[in-house]
Amino acid sequence: MEEQITVFSIVYNNYGKFIPQWNEYMNNQTIPVKKFVVLGHGHGADMQYLKDNNIDYIYYDSTVMGVLRNKGLERVKTNWWFYFAIDDELLPHACEEIVNTDADAISIRFNAIDVDGKLLKDQKSPHLQSLYDVKNWQNAKWGGYT
Repeated sequence: MEEQITVFSIVYNNYGKFIPQWNEYMNNQTIPVKKFVVLGHGHGADMQYLKDNNIDYIYYDSTVMGVLRNKGLERVKTNWWFYFAIDDELLPHACEEIVNTDADAISIRFNAIDVDGKLLKDQKSPHLQSLYDVKNWQNAKWGGYT
């Protein structure tokens, strides 16, 4: 089966230590996933690990998350893409659910650990339903954790 979704992460400020766990989440997906990482300044990634595990990567000398994500978006060639933070957990069925939706875009729910250590369950990204919502995303209501 050909990859229908690209999943990528950005890695900077020594977050390279999370790549093996991220790679395990990608390898456990229930559908094939095209994966790569964008390495930013001070990434701390083990380059041999990337090569040994066939993880595609690009390097861009920045620590600005938005800039690094945009560099990743330039490489997406599949119908679906998913930006997945390198230090987060992804359940095995997540990519399959994204690809099999009948929506044009999706917003996922997630659990988060608040700064005080409290587990916040079933959080959600902003719910954007109209072009007005998209243009005014800063005013969107978040599900308890931002």
